[in-house]
Amino acid sequence: MAACNYVYWFDGKHLPWVRETLAGIGLEIKKAKLTPCQALGASSGTVYIAAPQIFNGLCKRQVAWYRHSHRCGQYLLVSAQRLPQDFETFLEARYSESDFSPPYSPSDEEIEELVASPEYQENKPRDRELMGLKDAILQKLLFSVTGLWRQGDNFSKFRPKQCTTHANFILHRFTAKYDGEEVPYTVKDSLGVCSSCMETFNLIDRDSRKLVAPCPGAVKFGGAKQGVFLDVEPAKPLEQA
Repeated sequence: MAACNYVYWFDGKHLPWVRETLAGIGLEIKKAKLTPCQALGASSGTVYIAAPQIFNGLCKRQVAWYRHSHRCGQYLLVSAQRLPQDFETFLEARYSESDFSPPYSPSDEEIEELVASPEYQENKPRDRELMGLKDAILQKLLFSVTGLWRQGDNFSKFRPKQCTTHANFILHRFTAKYDGEEVPYTVKDSLGVCSSCMETFNLIDRDSRKLVAPCPGAVKFGGAKQGVFLDVEPAKPLEQA
């Protein structure tokens, strides 16, 4: 089985206890300072914590799903090891790298149909798609300089695909057989994905297993591997894991 990382969510009132307990078992705590997806950098001996404020920072528009979710106002913690029993009540999901390759890539027409569906339109946060000129320019500069976007790539090109990413996890229109399950997957490659952390941290489609391709931000800030899908599973009790 591939190495797993574990996703926890907790209220601010637990923060002192979390810090003290983690220090007591020899784990270093790092803070996500730029984007929530920096928490993907958790490794052996180190956990990452993302405070609620980080979801209103550089990726404020992109992670609007957080502010409309059951975790709004909570802290995110990602660990490369399963934490002790006392943390089980906070455990949300686990994820690992997979060898998954999408069996089918939707056409532009199928993408438009998916995004236009009532299920997506009624569930999406309205502020998620309020894209301003400044935001578009910043994305263009960032992903071009880092080499993630090629010449001619821009937000207008990828916007429908970015919406489709979340829409498919809501509708389960495109799924693949994986470990004997029908699992929804990211329907476009990493370049056309935005805010993949919303699935990786189990804020969208929280009760379903998901195969999630990292967005350019997760690659740049979280160290995710471009094109390598993460197998995200909702948490199970310790005795079932």
